[in-house]
Amino acid sequence: METTDDVTLPGRSRLVEIARAVTPPRFLRLYQERATFRRRVKRAMVWSFVPVLLWAFVFADGGLLSIVARRVHLWQLQRQVVRLEARQALLQQAIEHRESDPVVLERLARERYGMARPGETVYRIVEITPDKSRAIAREQRKLAKAAAAAQAADGTSDVAEREARHRGDAPPPTPRRR
Repeated sequence: METTDDVTLPGRSRLVEIARAVTPPRFLRLYQERATFRRRVKRAMVWSFVPVLLWAFVFADGGLLSIVARRVHLWQLQRQVVRLEARQALLQQAIEHRESDPVVLERLARERYGMARPGETVYRIVEITPDKSRAIAREQRKLAKAAAAAQAADGTSDVAEREARHRGDAPPPTPRRR
């Protein structure tokens, strides 16, 4: 009974032939069955590592998915760098334009710093918030009440006369007769 699994080393093949000649056939069958079993176990062990290796190749930290994700991230960063460089170039042109154009410099000086040429008058329009507007209205109502109370106390109705008296410019009012 010849098998093709024998190793063909020069001195070993003769030794195998002698061992087969003296070994009973039932032991040869057991040997072959054990060899077949060993081969199957070895194959099973090798094939059991294939899913582990496949998982490591695809899903591990240095695996295929992480490599693809890093390349996509790199591609996005490169696109962002290109966009930012283009924006930087536009901003640099705007800076150069502002620094060199006298019309733009004059406009910026007028708008930001309230500068004017000699003989011009600058009017500032200040926008107020609704809260500030309500506070101003409250103060105006208080002043109106105070003026009405002062008018009732003095018996005068002329606001200008009261203001002049307050400054000390006008003579004291004459009392009214009832």
